[in-house]
This record gives sequence, structure tokens and C-alpha cells, in this order.
Amino acid sequence: MGFMDFLGGGIVEAVGKVADDLITSDEERAEKENEKLKTNLSHKVEMAKLGIEDKKLREQAEVMALKISREFVVKYDSFEGVDEVLEIVKNAR
Repeated sequence: MGFMDFLGGGIVEAVGKVADDLITSDEERAEKENEKLKTNLSHKVEMAKLGIEDKKLREQAEVMALKISREFVVKYDSFEGVDEVLEIVKNAR
């Protein structure tokens, strides 16, 4: 094996290693980007779930408020004013 064979083989080997490193780096970058996208999507899904849950809780609170209001009107047909209403609500807790 002569010097030129060694030099040529070394260059080919070096170029092959650089190409391999670049390909690996591209694969790793793609994998990291994929992980970021999955994390971002997962976060958006969780936020959507929370939004739906919040909406359900608000709807339940509205229904509860309507029921309480109806019961209040039936039970306390007449009252003196806001202070009396606040006192009744406070005592109901």
C-alpha cells in the first residue's frame, strides 16, 4: 500500500465519517423536532380538555344557581331587600 493509496483511503474514510455524522445529526434533529411537535400537540389537547371541563363546570354552576334561585323564590316569597337575601344565602352555607 503506497502513500497515495493511504491518502486516498483516508480521505474517503474522512468524508464518509463526516457524511455519517451529518446524517445522524439530521436524524437527531428530526427526532427532536418530532418530540417538540408531540409535546406541543399534547399541551394543546390538555388545554382543550381543560377548556371543555371549565365550560361543563360553568354550565353546572349556572344550573345550580337557577335551582337555588327557584328554591329561594318559592321558599322566601317575600323579603325586605338585598341585605336579607345576603343573610339568607350566608346562613345557607
